[in-house]
Amino acid sequence: MKKYIITTVSIIAAVALLVVGYFVFVGMSGKTVSTTPGAKLSDQPYAKFAYLVSGDTLSPEAQTALAGFTVQKQPASDGGTDITLKSTQAGGQDLQYHLQKGQQLYFVETSMGDDQGNQEYGMYDDKGVITDANGYIVQ
Repeated sequence: MKKYIITTVSIIAAVALLVVGYFVFVGMSGKTVSTTPGAKLSDQPYAKFAYLVSGDTLSPEAQTALAGFTVQKQPASDGGTDITLKSTQAGGQDLQYHLQKGQQLYFVETSMGDDQGNQEYGMYDDKGVITDANGYIVQ
């Protein structure tokens, strides 16, 4: 009986540590927490298709790349910014990002051939990339 109790307590403790470790590593929002810089966005093959979204204004190129989306920015309680790329398509998927102070959001659109006017017909190539102040990818 004593061995059974010790084994049960050990299993519960191990599960608790795994759960706590998971939330520390992944974060409560489900996004991976990075403690070291990733690759530089400018070194990636898709860098030429990345358009700054988090700046004060959108370039004409960024506006074209964002066909099918509107940009909504909200200050966050932690001093960062929440950005939603809201789909203008019926049934389209919104893209949501949280930027910490100093981070930038780029919208990657590798194929503008699937965009016509203000419509997006292929979201498979649309993605946001968050960089730190030095241009390293953090998400």
